Amino acid sequence: RIHLEHPAGVDELPALVEPPRSAQPIPKYVAYGDAATLGWCAELGYPSMLAQLNGWSSVNLGVADALVQPEHGAAIAAVQGDLVTIMVGASEWDACKNADVSNAYSSLIDAVR
Repeated sequence: RIHLEHPAGVDELPALVEPPRSAQPIPKYVAYGDAATLGWCAELGYPSMLAQLNGWSSVNLGVADALVQPEHGAAIAAVQGDLVTIMVGASEWDACKNADVSNAYSSLIDAVR
């Protein structure tokens, strides 16, 4: 219970309001990856949970069983995230040679930058 003193002659009690918050933009988190990024069998994937914990918005670009494509970099960059994570998927290591994976991710990262 709160008691507010007010000067004599005032007919209304002062209103309790939160101080105005600064108009800081909300950071946008973009996560690119495989089924683990997507959320696999979970209701929410880790990108959504991480964003909620930090007060960010999130964009989940996880795709189950997808292999990295360098041209995805332009799509990731178009989302204009403040923080971008790129997860190396397990599918990559089974389907491709290490050099192929390395080159594909290098091209993808260059496009995102």
